[in-house]
Amino acid sequence: MTRKLFVALVVLGGAIRIATLPLPGTRDVGVWKIWTYSAAFDSPARLYGVGGSPPDRRVLEFHGVEATVDYPPLALVELAAAGRAYRLISPDFRDTAVLTAAIKILLALFEIGFLLLVFTSVRALAGTSAARWATSAYWLNPAPIVGASILGYLDPLFVWPVTGSLLAACGGWPFLAGILFAVAIATKASRYRIMASSRSSSCKSPPRTRPAIPYIVCRNPGSACPPSPDRASCPS
Repeated sequence: MTRKLFVALVVLGGAIRIATLPLPGTRDVGVWKIWTYSAAFDSPARLYGVGGSPPDRRVLEFHGVEATVDYPPLALVELAAAGRAYRLISPDFRDTAVLTAAIKILLALFEIGFLLLVFTSVRALAGTSAARWATSAYWLNPAPIVGASILGYLDPLFVWPVTGSLLAACGGWPFLAGILFAVAIATKASRYRIMASSRSSSCKSPPRTRPAIPYIVCRNPGSACPPSPDRASCPS
């Protein structure tokens, strides 16, 4: 792939994401707005609620809509950053398309981080041309565009660190892998289980000849993922 074509594809993927920023997304985006508003005016650590037996969960409210927090704290810290940036535009924190865009911009930034991770990793293993193809394949893939930019799901906040953790583990950086894995779990762990699987030689060969590790993200934590490294699906 030529450099001009690569740049054109990256610009195209960016333009698609920019165009979809104001779209309302799923009703979950309404919950993200409540969390973003609350975290922008209060400490994220105070949003869960304290005391009681069983503990009393704090009920958050934004423009007459209520919700409680069921995500790990790092997701709230990241949404708080988006909320405080939005306060610079709208001090009274109006519920507008710009607020939706602010949340989706946060997701886009994490997608860009993942994009850089893909590019640098593939380039180190297979060269610049392969890295450009791999990066373009992700950036123009309808799945992440629909999931994050259109529907507004928070998965990019989780995918970037967990992928970095897997790459660091296979690159011989266990401490960095552990840090990134902890970041991923502290961002979005309630509905996911991650299983890294590989052949016994996958992480023992030299870095430039090491095959990619297949990994499984199971939406059903109660299911038993197949142990075979050649299978990349979970039973329903």
